Amino acid sequence: AVTSATLVAGGRDQLAAVADLLAPGSRTVSVGAGLGALDAVAAHDGSACVLASGDPGYHGITRALAARIGRDRLVVHPAPSSVALAFARLGLPWDDAVVTSCHTGDAARAAARVAGAACAAVLCGPAAPPEAVGSALVTLGAHHDLVAVATRLGEAGEAVHRLPDIAALAGGA
Repeated sequence: AVTSATLVAGGRDQLAAVADLLAPGSRTVSVGAGLGALDAVAAHDGSACVLASGDPGYHGITRALAARIGRDRLVVHPAPSSVALAFARLGLPWDDAVVTSCHTGDAARAAARVAGAACAAVLCGPAAPPEAVGSALVTLGAHHDLVAVATRLGEAGEAVHRLPDIAALAGGA
C-alpha cells in the first residue's frame, strides 16, 4: 500500500520510517491532533495510504477515515494490536480481558473500568501515563495478581516490565 500510494499520511515518525518506500512523485501529509490531514486523504483523487499506530479499529483511525471517505473505499491492513502483543509477551490468554484506553487522558475513568476485572489492559499515552492509572487504581483499592507495563511493542526498544504490585505501578517503577 505504501509503495503504490500517491499520497501517504501518517505521523512524522511514521512517515520518516517509510520514506525509502515511497513511490517517486508521491506526496506526504502529516497527521496530528485533530486529524485534519484526513481531509486531504478524502479529497485525494489517487491511491492513498494512511499509517496508524496500534490497532486502527480499536480507538484508532478507522472510524475517522470511514466517516471521511466511506467504508466502501476503506481497506484496512492491521498489524497485531498492542494488546495482543502485550498478552503474548506475558504468555497469557486475553479472551476475558477488559480492555480500555486512556491514551488521550482520563486515567481515573480507565482505572474505574478495570479495577474489579480479573484480567485487564489499559492503553496509556502522554496525557495518561501508566503511573496515573496506577495511582487511580490504588485510590480505588484495586488488587491484581500480575501488573505489567509494556512499551514500544513490535518496535526497536520493546520492553515488558512485570511489577510487584499496583503501588509499584503508581510509583512509576
